[in-house]
Amino acid sequence: MSILFGAPMSGQLVKPHVEREPMTSIRVLSVLGCVAVTLISPMPAAAEKSLTPMLARVIPAVVSISTEGAMSDSQSALSDAPSSVGSGSIIDAAKGLILTDYHVIQEAETISVTLSDGRSFEAQTVGTDAATDLAVIKIDAVGLTQLTIGDSDGLRIGDYVVAVGNPFGLSQTVTHGIVSALGRTGFETGAYEGYIQTDAAINPGNSGGPLLDLDGRMVGVNSAIIGSSSGSVGLGFSIPSAAAKQILPELIAHGEVKRGQLGVVTQNLTEDLATALHAGTTKGAVVSQVLPGSAAATVGLTAGDVIIGINGHSVADAGELRRLIGNLAPQTRIHITAVRDGRQIGRDATVTLKIRPPTTYDGAGLLRSVVLATVAPGSPAYGKIQGAAVVSVSPGSAAANSGLMDGDVIATLDRKPIDGPEQAARLTAGTKEFLLLGIFRDDRMLFIVIRRRNG
Repeated sequence: MSILFGAPMSGQLVKPHVEREPMTSIRVLSVLGCVAVTLISPMPAAAEKSLTPMLARVIPAVVSISTEGAMSDSQSALSDAPSSVGSGSIIDAAKGLILTDYHVIQEAETISVTLSDGRSFEAQTVGTDAATDLAVIKIDAVGLTQLTIGDSDGLRIGDYVVAVGNPFGLSQTVTHGIVSALGRTGFETGAYEGYIQTDAAINPGNSGGPLLDLDGRMVGVNSAIIGSSSGSVGLGFSIPSAAAKQILPELIAHGEVKRGQLGVVTQNLTEDLATALHAGTTKGAVVSQVLPGSAAATVGLTAGDVIIGINGHSVADAGELRRLIGNLAPQTRIHITAVRDGRQIGRDATVTLKIRPPTTYDGAGLLRSVVLATVAPGSPAYGKIQGAAVVSVSPGSAAANSGLMDGDVIATLDRKPIDGPEQAARLTAGTKEFLLLGIFRDDRMLFIVIRRRNG
């Protein structure tokens, strides 16, 4: 059986839980509607009676999701579009809202939802968030059952959890295990980090399904595994329900999530960095760069500061800082605790709207050492002038020696208006001996001449 996301490297975090349509023999087993319970570790004595009562309540709220995607160029025009399978949880029975993983429905042309009673419905996308790998879809149906969203912040390592989903197309399969770790970071899968790690068996097709506590409350959304592409090796990862609850209102109301940005580039605090920076701590996020004009710059954070807390929550590493800030809405006030030269400092800041990095273009000809982009919101020139924003200039180049600087906006070239970076790159290509640039800088215009150097 092939997995849509390919065979991962050993030890790599992957999101393979979208499974191609199973073979006929497996499909027959799925149609039987059996509930398969895999006991992978003994339950505590208090729970040995049975999980059946709890599962009877929650299984009707867990759905199977199948999608049809666009046909790839390598497929024959006569072949079917690829079919894949995942899982989801009904979170609002009255409105037919279902929570799943973004990668389950990503680029799907059609989405079909099958309930535990065998009914099937076509679903529409309500909202998606690639950064957290979460999505909400909707079906028009009556007689639905919804899951209660629990509090993942109350989980402890060693707590027993249950996963329900559609692994390998086997609908309503149940597995259980324990919480192996909390707040797992360092996978660089997006803005969100801080996964629940569990040894409950999670396999291709489980993606988007719930991770439950023993009371049947959803404490996580199953999202990824470490291991071979063939299935679980006891290293599964779920997005905590606390993270889902935080973004669900925006996903449902607006179809997307707007995030805050502090405006720092950070790295993990190593032992050597802690010594060199006189940090006096082993945990924190080292500020390696402060973006000009950002919230961090406004309140005076500098490179070398070690951020150890946000609003009273300790910051273990750079990944945790990204999670804490990435979950905040723009204009949220925060208190930052940091260490600078061995002493603790505090700063109050207001996070700003996170703006996607602009598409950049390499200059040509006499601007070949210059990286250009559109004039973006946040630039002092935004809304004042059109042109090509200068992202960077290579030191020692003809452009740098002529005085062109990062942050300049090229408004004219040889006294002709420039409407964007693509035009600037196109018009500077060639072997001109010099360029006359009209530059917008510090709210005023000036000319710069870039001349070809001999040799």
